[in-house]
Amino acid sequence: SSQPTLSDPEELKPERFLSSGNEMTSFGGQDFVFLPFGSGRRFCVGWRMTMQFIHLTLARLLQGFEWSTPKDEPVDMTEGHGLVLPKATLFR
Repeated sequence: SSQPTLSDPEELKPERFLSSGNEMTSFGGQDFVFLPFGSGRRFCVGWRMTMQFIHLTLARLLQGFEWSTPKDEPVDMTEGHGLVLPKATLFR
């Protein structure tokens, strides 16, 4: 229980597999982000395909919902400054 990543192993905590995005990810089984895929010789052979299809699956799930704004307010489409023009305000 000295490692916070492994505390409460019986409880579902998806955030324990999230990385901050600043460090290099080790695919050799040393990184907790890929722990659900196994490690070492028993590493999942389909993990590369999974990483490719997760974006498509998420897009199809989002496409299946009917989205609307609260109280039918118009969406603020103001753009911020930057190379890719991020939205000035996030969705609510």
